[in-house]
Amino acid sequence: MALRYLCIPLLVYCYPRSDTFLLDTGIYGAYPLRRYTSTDITSPQSNAVQSDVSCANGLVLLSVGGQSVPGSGPMILDMAGNLVWSAPGQYGEDTANTKIQRFRGHDYLTFWAGAKLQESGLGNYYMLDSSYNVVHTVSAVGDGLEGDLHEFKITENGSALITVYERTFVDLSNTKVEMPADQTIVDGILQEIDIATGDLLFEWRASDHLRNNALQTSSGGIVADGSFDYFHMNSIDKDSKGNYLVSLRHNHALVYIDGSTGEILWTLGRDVGDFEDLSEGEATAFQWQHDARWISEEEGIISLFDNGIAHKHRDAAYSQGLILQLDFLHWTVTLLQSYTSRSLISSPSQGNVQLLEQSDSNDHVFIGWGASAAFTEHSLSGDLLCETHFGASWLFYFERVKSYRAFKTFDWRATPAAWDPEARIGHKNIYVSWNGATEVAYWSLQAQTGPMDSTQGSSAEGSSFTEVDIVAKDSNFEHSFPLTATESTTTYRIAALDSQRQVIRYSNEVMHERASTTIWIWSACIFVIPLLAMFALFYSRMSAVAGQRTKHNQDIMNLEYHALEHREPA
Repeated sequence: MALRYLCIPLLVYCYPRSDTFLLDTGIYGAYPLRRYTSTDITSPQSNAVQSDVSCANGLVLLSVGGQSVPGSGPMILDMAGNLVWSAPGQYGEDTANTKIQRFRGHDYLTFWAGAKLQESGLGNYYMLDSSYNVVHTVSAVGDGLEGDLHEFKITENGSALITVYERTFVDLSNTKVEMPADQTIVDGILQEIDIATGDLLFEWRASDHLRNNALQTSSGGIVADGSFDYFHMNSIDKDSKGNYLVSLRHNHALVYIDGSTGEILWTLGRDVGDFEDLSEGEATAFQWQHDARWISEEEGIISLFDNGIAHKHRDAAYSQGLILQLDFLHWTVTLLQSYTSRSLISSPSQGNVQLLEQSDSNDHVFIGWGASAAFTEHSLSGDLLCETHFGASWLFYFERVKSYRAFKTFDWRATPAAWDPEARIGHKNIYVSWNGATEVAYWSLQAQTGPMDSTQGSSAEGSSFTEVDIVAKDSNFEHSFPLTATESTTTYRIAALDSQRQVIRYSNEVMHERASTTIWIWSACIFVIPLLAMFALFYSRMSAVAGQRTKHNQDIMNLEYHALEHREPA
């Protein structure tokens, strides 16, 4: 262990790029952590294995979890991997699907939180405003039903699309699945709910459509309670016609559902479907897919994440993002573009594809790699621009670190209402951070000489604090100011300032005490006197030993002298 702490820093110092390699190998662990002095919150030590200035802006939203993650929760990073906000364990045991969505003209930070099962989740959906206050909570409708983690999509008309998983007894005798006729299955349920009222607007159950050719077979498996996970519904998208595009992972199919009757209007898939593949099978070869979305209804363009593999099913060499075009006049499908990672990541579960529309029409595609702790950004034409790992890539196979989806946003502006900047003193510096604050432009270090006044709040008008230093905030989550020696006790606080140098909020006050002369003298005495006593004892012991040795040598010399005196002449 000591050799590791000696050799690794030396190697990184001599070869700076070796740190990227070491992070990926897992030598720092499956989930290398970045720790801070001002807060107990941690964040991943992200590893940018490829970068480009064109994707440097924006924030990345994750729901980091896994066996190597100390606390699952929603998280926001910048593209350089610097922490912006994290709330581990605050909303539930697990979280998923963290992203920014618009509701009634305002942006909300939304996510699912609850308890994960082997194949699904049991929880609710949360909507936080720009102060990180929970404004809306959406729940599944129906006795005994709970919201599943796979989908929470807000529509333009103010409703929410959610997935619900329910154990259901069904007759499988009319299907091609080799299971007992009365097998319990995990049903996939689509619900559309009015966010403001909580009313159920529409519901669709996959088990009601087993006679449809697309649902006659399933590649699902038996879960922990013995139920058969027949459908594994994992995404829902609603179009302008009021119909629903649904991804059914275990059927390797997308189904398009009539929003009035619930009838399956068409299917797109590998083995069954209504479209002729014009791309030599590549447009319909997707398997175990996630996150099917409309990109352009008018042009028939959709995106999806093609996992290609699942646990115990190595059906493809790697995972990929896909953009497909459907022709409803000729009922054909064409592969427009595919997107892969630098190392051809294979992700057995989870993942998503997001189109990033740019004002200059130079659109990008952002991909979260699900069970593999990575996100990438690509040009629309397929070139890889940026790739970041927030876990060791050599250990992706073990899924120790994951995020169900990853999203990028350019629109999140937030100032926490319930907590202030945090300041702590350590290592002759004062450190500050403000979890979740995006509008801080400057940090102002302020000092007050003398004892702390407990009757006067840190943000009170007329307080006797004076500015010591001011710095522009950089992209780092935490900033530090060096503390200089003072003649008396000093109380510090740090003000978070906006771009106009107006105070947004003050940190807590921290006291820095200068040790008195008496304390220094006593400290010196406590250290020096025992040292002198030990030296004196050592010196006396050595003197005694030296005296005894001298006496012994003298006795030997005397004996030799007397022996010479009494020796008879030859």
